[in-house]
Amino acid sequence: MAAISPLNTMAFTKTWMDPVAFPTYEGSEDKVREDMQVLHNETLSYINETIIDCINNALIPAINDFVEFVVPDNSVSTAKIVNGAVTKAKLASGSVGTAQLEDGAVTAAKMAEGAVGAGVLGANAVGNTNIADNAIRERHMAQNSVNTAALIDLCVATAKLAAKAVTTAKIDDGAVTATQLAANAVETAKIKDLNVTTAKLAAKAVTTAKIDDGAVTATQLGAGAVETAKIADANVTDAKIADLNSTGHMWQIYVTNTVPTSSSQDGIYLVYE
Repeated sequence: MAAISPLNTMAFTKTWMDPVAFPTYEGSEDKVREDMQVLHNETLSYINETIIDCINNALIPAINDFVEFVVPDNSVSTAKIVNGAVTKAKLASGSVGTAQLEDGAVTAAKMAEGAVGAGVLGANAVGNTNIADNAIRERHMAQNSVNTAALIDLCVATAKLAAKAVTTAKIDDGAVTATQLAANAVETAKIKDLNVTTAKLAAKAVTTAKIDDGAVTATQLGAGAVETAKIADANVTDAKIADLNSTGHMWQIYVTNTVPTSSSQDGIYLVYE
């Protein structure tokens, strides 16, 4: 602790009792005022240059040293500190730890932008109630952090799906109905072989262009289906006429003016008059 030097005794350079220093009569008013001001100036000079200087440069440092000496470390308890006396300037860097923070004391206003990094937070420190509504942005989320459990049912709308994001594995069996198919969406390559059954064909859907050459056989023709108009001219040959007589021979066509009286010659008779 620094020692305090004793103050010198104050003394005036003149006294009112000395008639030489202060004559009873002065010939000038200015001289009278000057004489009166001398002692005041000496008093002021002693106070400023001696007393104040001693207080600032010796007494106050000595008191501070004394307080530091008298008040040992950890001797100032909570009860000794006036409410509000510990300001920001009184706190050392890093002196406020978790234990010093009251629950719920760190509000959004207390946090600088980008101040909360992964290294600052303890494991599971941030719960749902600590996050403001709509505070989580895309930049805050790690890749693949949103799993199925984090999605609300029916929240993945069309706008959320990337082009061609729905693959075969994502479609449930039987989920694609007629409503899901666009017009003309089912091409030939999409139809499994032999899966277009009679029930799938609309009435009169099979046009001439849809029938392969030679594909319509006797099996496909109904009884009496081939009318005269359907037979091309000069296309009914002998080979196309079946045996109809009892002898196993082909029917003959006869042109005559006489009606036959017997069936000795089987055939077709055209009788004219």
